[in-house]
Amino acid sequence: EAAREARFTRTGAYLLTVSFGDRAHADAAAAHVDRLHERAVFTDPDTGEVIRAKHPEWLRWTHNTFVWGTLTATLAYGLELTEAEQDRYVREQHRAAELLHVPGPLPSNRRELEAEIEAKGDRDAALILPAADIALALRNPGGRGPVERWVSHNAQYGMLALMPAWALRL
Repeated sequence: EAAREARFTRTGAYLLTVSFGDRAHADAAAAHVDRLHERAVFTDPDTGEVIRAKHPEWLRWTHNTFVWGTLTATLAYGLELTEAEQDRYVREQHRAAELLHVPGPLPSNRRELEAEIEAKGDRDAALILPAADIALALRNPGGRGPVERWVSHNAQYGMLALMPAWALRL
């Protein structure tokens, strides 16, 4: 559980740094994540296939899910953005993808992004160990004290409420 919490903390810190930090900090954060991705290797227990985090499809999928999740949560729980502003956000995130060497093509607007998430998720959805670990964390958020647990539960159940149907079926 400590490793999972540390990973979520690092991911959140990276996303905040790239979204709101200055260029030097964003570059440094991306370089650190890139080094972690170089070492991240998983073996499919059924096929024995070795899967690397630096795989182009995996990088694209991960980038797209972060962009989709951020935009979806922003619209559901925060800002009102026009369609043009949403499309601009999707395109602006191409710079974040470049920092981690995510190859194209990437969606250039919200509709393309939505279509990518729905089509790929519905087609390729499979419950693998890292996904099961994330699902467990979302359904059983940590927290040391009552206030931290309350905030964690509400934030994470809010994330679950935004997930596409295919993801919830997993």
